[in-house]
Amino acid sequence: MIQMKTPLLAVGLVAAALFVPAAAQDEAPAAEKFTFKLDLAKGEKFAFRQTMDMNQDLDMGSMQVSTVVAMTSDYTYEVTDVAANGDMSLTIRFGRIKGTFENPMMGSLEFDSDGETAETGNPMVDMMGKMFTANAGQQLTMVMNPTGDVVSVEGVEELVDRMLEDNPMAGMGGALDAEKMTESMTDNFEGQLGQIPPKPVAVGDSWSTDRGMSAMGGMGLQMSITSTLRGLDATEAEIESEITGELSGGQLAAMFTVDEFTGSSRTTISVKDGLPLVSTATMNMTATMDAGPQGQGGMVMTVETRLERIAVTSSPVTPSGTDDGEEPVEPPQDE
Repeated sequence: MIQMKTPLLAVGLVAAALFVPAAAQDEAPAAEKFTFKLDLAKGEKFAFRQTMDMNQDLDMGSMQVSTVVAMTSDYTYEVTDVAANGDMSLTIRFGRIKGTFENPMMGSLEFDSDGETAETGNPMVDMMGKMFTANAGQQLTMVMNPTGDVVSVEGVEELVDRMLEDNPMAGMGGALDAEKMTESMTDNFEGQLGQIPPKPVAVGDSWSTDRGMSAMGGMGLQMSITSTLRGLDATEAEIESEITGELSGGQLAAMFTVDEFTGSSRTTISVKDGLPLVSTATMNMTATMDAGPQGQGGMVMTVETRLERIAVTSSPVTPSGTDDGEEPVEPPQDE
């Protein structure tokens, strides 16, 4: 999985490419083509843990700055309704968010929504800690169709209001614009739950998809994705993707000329319920920039991500670190 994240959601550029197959199907010859779809039942709950490690080296002529971010986020989904056309209504709950941030100009920070984040004495760094964990304990509602596309997301404006109440400075420069944040959330959820092949495919078949990703502040990424179905049996599907991209708008696109933006991912999907079991990805970007009087500079960024299905309670982690007392529900096992 490759997901594009903004500083408020995960820091760095991570693009999403999960491909979700249909419900259970019998093992078949490799040449047989399959039509994939996402099929979930009302009342189902599932959860994911997403980790991200980002390393960024910035050269601004006379100044070199390295930033390292490690972040783990939990998400829980509950299917609240399934329409006659297969569209699924879901409630998404943001669980625990924790991680570390290191930058020589700003210092180091450890943040954790499930406990106290120690004050560093640097107002900017302390504000970032609050921004990183702002979503924890919040929830949204979403409608997704059987092809894995998000039809609608509701509750973002209320989420933004709550975030600004906790941290008014987080809205500086329009960083918490509700419309842009809705687009970013949509990209994130589609990246987690998937985008299926646009046509029936057999093992060995490849398909190409062009996707535009948006982020707060108007930052954008245009991606070309080539995916291949590497394996399929009665229980699991294996998909590999190669990705190229370029910045398509916003402040970063105005500052940098991208020399290379490539990535790859490998995803294992449960055929029983059509959801990913585990997905790993790497994205690399190199870019040059005009540093003005300081001369020409550049940026090198590497982002590694992992999405893993985990056991779920109705509220896995709240900001206070409590849950509702329900026993964890393990992911379904393929038979």
